[in-house]
Amino acid sequence: MPATSRRIVRLSLIVTVLAIVLASLGSQHSSSRRSTTTTVDLYGLRGHPSANQQREAAAAYRAYRTYVVAAAQAFSSDAASMCSAGLAHDLVRARQSWRRAQMDYDRLRSRIADRSNTELTIDGLIANQPFYVGRNGLHAIEQDLFGSTGPQLADDCRHIAGDGVALTFGLSHTVATPSRIALDAVSLLTWMVERVIAQPQEVFAHTQSTDSDSVVHSVASWWSFERPLVVLVDARIIPLVDHAVTVLLIDQSRVGGPGTPDSQVSDASWSHLAHDAVHVATLMTRVASELYGFGAGRTYA
Repeated sequence: MPATSRRIVRLSLIVTVLAIVLASLGSQHSSSRRSTTTTVDLYGLRGHPSANQQREAAAAYRAYRTYVVAAAQAFSSDAASMCSAGLAHDLVRARQSWRRAQMDYDRLRSRIADRSNTELTIDGLIANQPFYVGRNGLHAIEQDLFGSTGPQLADDCRHIAGDGVALTFGLSHTVATPSRIALDAVSLLTWMVERVIAQPQEVFAHTQSTDSDSVVHSVASWWSFERPLVVLVDARIIPLVDHAVTVLLIDQSRVGGPGTPDSQVSDASWSHLAHDAVHVATLMTRVASELYGFGAGRTYA
C-alpha cells in the first residue's frame, strides 16, 4: 500500500476512535446530569448492591491497583537495569531492558495525563514534545541506544532514575472504580490506535509491537478483573466482550511479540488490530456505563 494511502487509512481510524471517545464522554456527561435517576436505579429499584456485587467491585479495584503498582515497580527496576547496561556499553542487555521499561510504562499510561510533566519527562513521546523542548525520557534513551550512543545517555539516565522512584510512590495509592477501570481500557486502546498505529513513536527502535503488545495484554487483564462483577450486573454483554478481546489477542499475535521489527508487520495486520481495538473500546464504554455507580468497595455501608 502506498504511503499516502496508509496515511489516509490511519487518519480515518483516528477519526473513528475520536468519535467513540467523544460519545463515551457524552454518555458519562449525560449520566452525571441524570445522577438522581442513576442513584435510584442502583440503590432504589435494584436496591443496595448485594454482598456478592460489593465483593466483586472491591476485588476488581484491588486487582487493578496491584497491577498498576507492580507495573510502576517493574518500571523503576527495568529503567535502572537499562541505564546500568547502557553505561557499561552492553547494548544488547540495555535494549532488552529499555523494551521492558517501555512496556511497563505503557501499562501505566491511562493513569498519567497525556502531555503532563510526568509524561514529558518519563516517556517523552515524539508527538508530545514541543519544538523548543529537548529529548526526554524513554524516547531520548531509545535514540541513545538505537541511534548513536554517546555521552547524552548518562544525562538521560540520571533523570529517569529518580523519576521511576517518584512514579512508584505516586501510583501506590491508586483508587479506581469499576467504571473508571473500563474507561482506562478505552483510553489505552485509543492511544494505541492514534499513537502506535497511526503515528508510530518508536522511530529509532522501529518496533511498534512493543507498545501494542503491552496495551492489548493490559486491556485483557483489566477485563478479567471486571468480568466477575459484570456477570452479576448484566451477563448479556459477557460473550460479546470475551469474543472481542480474544480476537484482539489473536490480532496482536499476528502483529508479533514485543520487539518484532516494523518491517515484518504488514499493513493488513495493523489494520485488523486497529479495527478490533475500536470494537473492544466500544464494548468497554458500554461496560463502564453498566458499572457506573459502583464504588471501589470502600464506600458501602
